[in-house]
Amino acid sequence: MNKHDKPAESLYETKDTDYTELLDAAGAAFRHTVRKIISFLQLKPGMSILDIGTGNGYDLVDLAESVSPEGKIIGTEISEPHYAKSLQTIEASPWKDQIDVQLCDVNDLECPAESFDLVWCKYTLACFPDPLSSLKLIWKLVKRGGRVAVINDLVPMHWLPATLLGEDRARESRLYTAIFQYIADYRSKRRKELQCCCSISNTSCAGLMRQAGFENLVSYTAVAEEVGELSEPLKKTLQLFLQRSFSEHMKDYLLPADWEFVQALRNRDSPHYLFNRHDLHIIKPITALIGYRS
Repeated sequence: MNKHDKPAESLYETKDTDYTELLDAAGAAFRHTVRKIISFLQLKPGMSILDIGTGNGYDLVDLAESVSPEGKIIGTEISEPHYAKSLQTIEASPWKDQIDVQLCDVNDLECPAESFDLVWCKYTLACFPDPLSSLKLIWKLVKRGGRVAVINDLVPMHWLPATLLGEDRARESRLYTAIFQYIADYRSKRRKELQCCCSISNTSCAGLMRQAGFENLVSYTAVAEEVGELSEPLKKTLQLFLQRSFSEHMKDYLLPADWEFVQALRNRDSPHYLFNRHDLHIIKPITALIGYRS
């Protein structure tokens, strides 16, 4: 096995990478929206599903519910903290006997070709050093007539706030451009270190899926929206987003005035503190690209 056959592991900082707090908050805030996508897939009892990058395990449980009582869900996760969290989520679920989650890279999963009716790949494809190689692996794992559902969230068009970061829309645009530029630069650097040249964006994802052999691509978007008083999970998600996305390394990507504005947004003692506002209008589209194997 060469280095290009390891689809996910290398773009995590380490196997100890821990986003469980953020995953928990975001999972709770947007779970209903993700469940709309699962409903759109019209899964049937008895289907077999692979979830690549299980995170906190919410999707494992919701997918298992959709194919119960005879269906089977296998999940893979390479982060040890995420794996531990997913086990807790599964244990509390009435569908736990249908779910098997493994601490491994998907390439190390021991299962024959054409094993799954659906491969669910949410927020993981962009983390693979070589997304095309990963999609080709997924194609082999999908049954004939089966599907892959790719949700590739780390691109600007997948987070479209109304007044999330203030009323100055030009500044808001600069802040989000800076975030995604930093992410793109980091992943480009890691891919060069690994001698992988293939990258992924929302515009390139469909082309890569077709190159891997998937046909009849369908796009489906579900939208989460909250206005004014926000739910506690969403508030927690936004707080963590501000902390993680605008840490010290972002200074080089922002104008000094924009950096000062971000500090004010997350400072409880500032008059600009984000959650002192009551006019927030949060819009969160989540898009799945669904491809079929003939």
